[in-house]
Amino acid sequence: MSISKTRCIRLRTSVLVLVTAVAAMTLPAALATPTGAAGPKKAKPDLNAVLRQGAALTTVQGGSPFDLDPAKADYLHMPWLRPLYDTLLHQAADGSLEPGLASVWKIVDDQTVDLTLRKGVKFQDGEPLTGDAVKQSFEHKQANPLGRDATAWQKLESVEATGDLAVRVHLKAPVAGAFLDVIASTPQGMVVSPKALATGDVSAHPVGAGPYKFESYEKEQRLVLRKFDGYWNAKAYKFAGLEFVNTPAGDPNVGLNMMLADTVDLLTLAQAQVEAVEARPGFSVTVRPSMDNLFYVTVCHTTAPFNKPKVRQALQFALDRKALSDFLTGGTGTVAYMAWPKGSQFYFPDIAKRWRYDPKRARQLLDQAGVPKHFQFDMISPIGVGLERLAEVVKDQLQKVGLDANLIQSNNIPVDLYMNNKAPVFVSLSPFTGVERLVQRFSPTSLGNWCHYNDPRLNAVIEKIAAGPKTQDEARQLWKQAEEMVADFGAPIYLFFSSLYAAHTDKLVGLNHIYPLGEGFDLEGVSLTK
Repeated sequence: MSISKTRCIRLRTSVLVLVTAVAAMTLPAALATPTGAAGPKKAKPDLNAVLRQGAALTTVQGGSPFDLDPAKADYLHMPWLRPLYDTLLHQAADGSLEPGLASVWKIVDDQTVDLTLRKGVKFQDGEPLTGDAVKQSFEHKQANPLGRDATAWQKLESVEATGDLAVRVHLKAPVAGAFLDVIASTPQGMVVSPKALATGDVSAHPVGAGPYKFESYEKEQRLVLRKFDGYWNAKAYKFAGLEFVNTPAGDPNVGLNMMLADTVDLLTLAQAQVEAVEARPGFSVTVRPSMDNLFYVTVCHTTAPFNKPKVRQALQFALDRKALSDFLTGGTGTVAYMAWPKGSQFYFPDIAKRWRYDPKRARQLLDQAGVPKHFQFDMISPIGVGLERLAEVVKDQLQKVGLDANLIQSNNIPVDLYMNNKAPVFVSLSPFTGVERLVQRFSPTSLGNWCHYNDPRLNAVIEKIAAGPKTQDEARQLWKQAEEMVADFGAPIYLFFSSLYAAHTDKLVGLNHIYPLGEGFDLEGVSLTK
C-alpha cells in the first residue's frame, strides 16, 4: 500500500498497514485544553523570537552521551535532533503516520519497505536529498550500533537507492510495520548530508534537512540552532532560532526555577510542579493526554518467589491503580490494566476485568504460594519524572499485604538493572509506541527483558504484529492474543497512563503536541507573541 498526502492511520500501533481511526480516548475533559494560556491569542507572532527550551544536555539514565550525530544518539536526544534533521516520516499526536522527508511509503512485504522522497528537499549545506543520501546515512548508522537502538531498527539488513528519490529497505525479520514507526519517531533513520558524512565529524558539524540548522554548542550548557529558510515547510516554523538550555533531569526543580527566573521559555513538567507554575503570573501549563506514557511494575520471573504465577497475580491485586494514578497525576491519569488504555481499539474489557484492587485476595495468593508476611526484597526505580515518588507509594501499598520492599533509586537503570540485576522488582515508565512496548519487555533480544523471558508463542504473535497486519480485525485479534498471554503470565502490572505537561511563558501559543519522556515538543505552528 502506498500513501502520499493521505494519512496512514496507525495510532501508534506499530502494526497496521491500513486501519480506521481509533475512537477518542476516555480521558478527563479537562485535558482537552491547556490549563494556561496556550490557546488562541490575537497577538501577532514575533518572527524574530528565539525560543529558549529547557533540555537535558547531559547523559540521562544511562542513555548515550550528548551527540549531534543521530547515529550515536538515542530517543533522549530527540528534542534537538528533530529540528536539526527532521524525520523521513512524521508521527502525529494520535499516532498516525504522515509524510515527512518521504512523501510516500509502501510495505512491499513484511520484510521490505519502499520510500519515495519529497521532491526538491535540500540539506542545510545546499546538497539535495536523494536516495543515495538515505542509503549512506542508514549505513552510517549500521556502523554505529547502540544497545538502546529500537528492536525493529536492529533488523535492518540493507538499503538500496532504487532511484534519485527512491529507497528500498530490506529487513532481516518480518518487522516492516514497526520499522515505519522507528523512522518516524527515533534518531535511527535520520538523514545526514553526504558532504557532512564525508568529513567524518558529524558530531561537531551536523548538517541535516530539518527546519533549524546548527550554529553553536557550549558543552553541557547551551545548544543554539538558527532557522533554515530552505526547509521544505519553513513557513510552519515561526521561531528565528532555538536555544536549548541545559536543565539537569535528575532534579526537575532546577529547570522549573530557571523558567521562573526567565532563563527558559518552555520545558517539560512533572504534575507535582503544576501548582507552582500556575501560581506565578506570566506562566502557564499545557496538558496533553498520552497513549504512550505508561507507568508499570514488573518482576524478574527467575528470582524466587516472583517465579511463581500466584505471586505475580498477588501483585496485580495488591496495587491500587487509581490511588497511584491520582497521587502522581492529580487525577488526570487513566488507570491501566493492559498495554492500551480504555477507549483504544486494542483495549479488551474481558482481560481488564481479571484484575482489581483486592488486598485480601493478594494476601491469600501469597499464602498459597508460601510467601511469609514481612517478606523482604529489593525494588528499583529510576530517578526522574516522579518515579521515585511513585515507588514510595507502591512500597507502602505492598507493605499492606505483607511485602516489605527495600527501595533502590538509580541514575543508571541499564547498568544497575539490565546488566547487574540489582533488584527483582522494577517500577518504571514506558514511553514506547505500539508493539515496542511488548518487544522491549518480552523479546528475547531486548535489553529490557533483563531476566530473559522467552515464550515462543508470544514471540510469534509479537512478530506478526510487528510485520504489519493487513486489516484492522487481524490487528485486533493479534493484540488480544498477546494481551491474554501477558495477563496469563501476570506481569507487568500496568498501573496508569499519565498526561504530559509543559510549562511555558504566557507568550507561547499554539503548542498542541508534547512528546513522551522528555523527547521534546512538536514546534510546528508554535510561536512567541510580541
